[in-house]
Amino acid sequence: MASIYTKTKTFTRIALLQAQMRITLRRVTSVSSQTLESLEELMAEGYLKSITIYGVDSKNLCRAQLQLKFDWDEYQLQVEAGKATVAIDEKWKDDTAIEVDEAILLFNRFVKSQSLTTECQWYYTSSANRNELNRKYGFTTASPLKWAGKSQGIEYQIEELPELRVGCYLLEDDE
Repeated sequence: MASIYTKTKTFTRIALLQAQMRITLRRVTSVSSQTLESLEELMAEGYLKSITIYGVDSKNLCRAQLQLKFDWDEYQLQVEAGKATVAIDEKWKDDTAIEVDEAILLFNRFVKSQSLTTECQWYYTSSANRNELNRKYGFTTASPLKWAGKSQGIEYQIEELPELRVGCYLLEDDE
């Protein structure tokens, strides 16, 4: 009789959320280690609503977007339900959710094929004091980017982390 063994790893919810953020930013941008650490702190406090990486052209118009959205109410519900830790299996390549990995792949292929540069912006929750946090971490408020045209995309919810959604949006073909 054959036996099947599944290898799993266990993480705290916040550590796994932070890992998805770090992995995403390191694979698609060149943000500094200091910025990554600051964003981890903001996540631990529940102050980040979303992180968005834009693929921009030479005219500074957006042609691609990769976004991580955090639902801190859902996070709290999961923790209160006794799910403060999350077990993942070998389907998570290098501790990266399948959905995050696929969105990164799609985004990076498009950015490379269009010779785009990336720009990272993040958005605070309504409970965060934006001015105080920007001052504390040395951040500045970014100007919103304009799309070069109409985008289309897909958004995934991660089964093991229902408080995390990842979306990838690309410029529609003009033809």
